[in-house]
Amino acid sequence: MITREEISRLSHRMQINEITLEKDYVLTWILLSIEDSNLYSQLIFKGGTALKKIYFPDYRFSEDLDFTVLNEIGTNDLISNIKLMLNNLSKNQGLQFDISSEKIEVRTNTLTIYIGFIGPLQARLGSRFIKVDFTLNEKLLFNINPLFIQSFYSDVIKKQINTYSLEEIMVEKLCAIVGRNEPRDIYDIYFLFEQDLDFITIPSAFIEKAKFKEINPNDIRGLFKRKKNIIERMWKTRLTNQVKNLPDIDSVLRKIEYNLRKHIYDYI
Repeated sequence: MITREEISRLSHRMQINEITLEKDYVLTWILLSIEDSNLYSQLIFKGGTALKKIYFPDYRFSEDLDFTVLNEIGTNDLISNIKLMLNNLSKNQGLQFDISSEKIEVRTNTLTIYIGFIGPLQARLGSRFIKVDFTLNEKLLFNINPLFIQSFYSDVIKKQINTYSLEEIMVEKLCAIVGRNEPRDIYDIYFLFEQDLDFITIPSAFIEKAKFKEINPNDIRGLFKRKKNIIERMWKTRLTNQVKNLPDIDSVLRKIEYNLRKHIYDYI
C-alpha cells in the first residue's frame, strides 16, 4: 500500500481531493486483483470507470465499479469469490476490507455490494465505501477484449481485465440517460462523442440493447428538454470532485444534441 504522503503529493499536483484519490487507488487494486482470482473469466469491466482505468488515464475520476457477469454464477458463489479475492488482496497489500450482509443488495438480474475499506488515509472501517454493481443478465453486442489496467500509483503492477469496447460503453450510456438522471452519464456521452468510435454501428446496437432492457429507444428524442432542470441542479455537485475543469452544462447538452442528430436520430 502506498503512503498517505503519496496521496497528498498527488492531490496537490492534480488538484483532486485526497479522499477521491484514495478511493481511486483502492478500486484500482480491486481491479488488479481480479486477474489472479476465480472471477477473471466471469467478469467484464464496463462503465465510466472503465473509460479512465482502461482507455483514457486522464479521464474523470469515478467512485464505483461496474461489471457484467459473463457466465452463469449464483449470487452466493459470486459474493464468496469476491470475499476471497479481497482477503488475498488485504494480505498482499495491507488494505482492509469489509462486506457486511446489510451492504449487499440483490435484485432481479443485478447485485450491488458496498465494500468498506481502510486505505492510505487510515479512516475508520465503515466510514468509506466503494459501490460495486454486477449485471447478471446482459446482452453483449460488441467484442470483449482483455486490456491492461492503467494507473499512476507507485506500487501498481501490470494486469489485464476483460473489458467492454468503447462502442458497447456508449450504447449502454445512451440507454442509461433514458432511464435515469445521472450527470456522469451525460458527461461520458459528451466525451465519447469526441472519440474515434465506429458510430455507424451505434444506432442499431442502441435499438437492440434498449429493447432488451425494455426501454423505448425513441425516448431519447427531446430528452434534455424534459430533464434539463434536474441535470442542471446536480451537475456541479455530482461531478466537481471527479472532473478538474468541468465544462458548462449548457454547452455540453448542446454538443450532445448536435451529435445525437448527426449519428443517432435519423437511424432509429
